[in-house]
Amino acid sequence: HAQLNDFEASAWGTAFYTGQVETLHKGKNDLAPLECLIGPGTGLGCAFMDTHGPSPYIAASWPGGNMRPCFATEEQKDVITALQNINKTAIVYEDLASGRGIEKLYHLFSPDTDFPGVPAIIGNPSMDIHAKTLRLFHEFLGLYIQNTVVTVGAGKVILHGGLLDYLVEKDCFDFKLLHSMVTQPYVESLAQYLIDLPIYYIQDTYLALHGLKSYLQHGKEN
Repeated sequence: HAQLNDFEASAWGTAFYTGQVETLHKGKNDLAPLECLIGPGTGLGCAFMDTHGPSPYIAASWPGGNMRPCFATEEQKDVITALQNINKTAIVYEDLASGRGIEKLYHLFSPDTDFPGVPAIIGNPSMDIHAKTLRLFHEFLGLYIQNTVVTVGAGKVILHGGLLDYLVEKDCFDFKLLHSMVTQPYVESLAQYLIDLPIYYIQDTYLALHGLKSYLQHGKEN
């Protein structure tokens, strides 16, 4: 019997989803058939699917959160360098654009303070250290989306995850900032592609359960 991890199940749920999908950036829907599901939660999930054929193709969950991060500003470069020095190991996107990433960023800026928890950071975004932590989280998540799309040639991005849900609930999800990093000036041949990239958001606590049902119904066709 094949086993699905929770994010693969979410990909199956996305491929067959019939609920409400929010359009964050309309873009163009004919860029490429491959779709990318990105889910910042405690960690940073990533999966791919192609829903254009008679039976959707769902790729195994990809450990893309373990990709080495890039930077677009000197501040981002300094953050990556500082975290590498503190951790004595390579830093990956999951260390920056996830719940664990928020904790690492907070400790970087306030090393002598106990971490108050992600809900407290999001719940009080006006504090300088909270605002800086959340800003960098959004920036690195945008860069991760850009890196992933360029690496695999995806033509559509769907965002989903408990951390995003909480940010949206507390009116702290800064898509404009995130999108500015997705479309960060790139080589000329890719600049328009990234501007045209459609980005969607699914808020559904039971997406993985929907996906398990879809997998049991359609998995043998994959």
